[in-house]
Amino acid sequence: MMNRVLMKAMGAVAAAAAAYHFLIRPRILRRGATYEESMRPLPGDEITPLNPFRSTMATTIEATPEEVWPWLVQVGWERAAFYSYNRIEAALGMDLHNADEIKALWQNLEIGDTMWMSHPRLKDLFPETKVATIEPYRALVFAIHGPEGTDAPPSGAWSFILDPIDATSTRLIARLQVRSSSLVGKLVFYGFMEPAHFIMQDGMFRGLKKRIPEAAAADGGKPDLAAVDVG
Repeated sequence: MMNRVLMKAMGAVAAAAAAYHFLIRPRILRRGATYEESMRPLPGDEITPLNPFRSTMATTIEATPEEVWPWLVQVGWERAAFYSYNRIEAALGMDLHNADEIKALWQNLEIGDTMWMSHPRLKDLFPETKVATIEPYRALVFAIHGPEGTDAPPSGAWSFILDPIDATSTRLIARLQVRSSSLVGKLVFYGFMEPAHFIMQDGMFRGLKKRIPEAAAADGGKPDLAAVDVG
């Protein structure tokens, strides 16, 4: 009897694992992105060329690339945060506080600058990143460094790409790719980081889609970019 119950439980676990891997995970890794977008070479791919874990998500924002860009430039801890789910971030002790406006103080971003994903005390879980690529109004790439610090080569990349659709809308593509040489690291990324990133990246998309049009409407249709340094 016990063996029969155990076999049923193992069968249920195997079925759930197969459903996640073949049905759910592909949708998590390509939330909102077309097949072409998920396969397309993007800035940042050169940072982790050796078959990393990769997620390519996308959304359409009712704004121009020039209007979206300043919101991306100011992301990070002690900056504008990530416009995502602050309750989840607070529960993890990340100390992030979403901004609802563009601030000139946070617009001076340069290659090599540090962008923390959370409070530095959590650097083993949310590592330090460095600005690797800045192409104003088109591409912003952060190189991800592991707990070993920035003296070691980057272990991942987080890329944001802006593609204009027409005069009033933009396609925002976000690609996260992380390379791990350890089995434990791969299992953690597969079982936890991929779904966690899906949730928070989706939250970021929703936050941007809400904030950008509202801010543009409050400023008479356009954000005030006079003080913005595009690099």
